[in-house]
Amino acid sequence: MKYADPTKAINEMHRVAVNAVAVIEVVAPSELALRFAQNILCRKEPSRNPSSIYTDSALVALAGGVGGRTRALHFDQYIDVEIWLRHTDIESDQADELYHFIKEQPIAVKQDQQIHLRSGRLMMLRRMALVICEKHLPW
Repeated sequence: MKYADPTKAINEMHRVAVNAVAVIEVVAPSELALRFAQNILCRKEPSRNPSSIYTDSALVALAGGVGGRTRALHFDQYIDVEIWLRHTDIESDQADELYHFIKEQPIAVKQDQQIHLRSGRLMMLRRMALVICEKHLPW
């Protein structure tokens, strides 16, 4: 069953779940990073809708509206932008364009996304959020 409304989708998962629902997604650490993430991820993954990308606090709030106790865990990792773009379905010229788009971001975005060169390689922060909506679990 496909839902266009994420709240309905999470509510349905919560309704049929035995113990808990877990949602894991790439999230933006701030509103500034959100615009960047929506731009970059939707260009890298053309089937992705910009409204499916959240700040971590918005994702937690969305899941928290389901009922039960909600917990969020964050996993930060640095990705090599070249390798990340190489493993995509977009054409190489589009990947090159995205690489330069990331590299030329304003300093505020670079600080927020921790975009920097390390040993000559362009690195970028990717934050994942694991949100667990508990039903009956005692933890």
